[in-house]
Amino acid sequence: MLIYNCSSDRPGPSFLASIHLRVATQLKLHGRSEVPALFFDHVMFCPEMTYTDDRFKGGIWFPPDPADLTVHRELASAWSSIVPSFPESKIHVLPSIEHAVKAIERIGSSERVKVLVTGCPTLVGGMIEVAGLVSVAM
Repeated sequence: MLIYNCSSDRPGPSFLASIHLRVATQLKLHGRSEVPALFFDHVMFCPEMTYTDDRFKGGIWFPPDPADLTVHRELASAWSSIVPSFPESKIHVLPSIEHAVKAIERIGSSERVKVLVTGCPTLVGGMIEVAGLVSVAM
């Protein structure tokens, strides 16, 4: 799974394109037969809002408006443009990191899942906290 966030003042769509290109390059380099467009089973876009009840843990960042997911919808649309064959049903725009963690748990409830969290350091830190990974991340 890919979980991604990028502020509106950064080139989020081009970074998503570079992720997809890197996946394709690495699969080819290592002789893997996987289709790059299907490398991620699900992609999720969410703000760095940590918890569903609007609690926010962060340093100098102000919490985003949880109702405004415009940037994240644009990122989801960019992913659909970059990987047109990617199933729409597996592209998720979620209002918080906690929502993303719950979605991962629901989707991967019967198997171990691998998750790439990238794009924003605050998102990565929030994911570590909400997923209860602080003890293994240090």
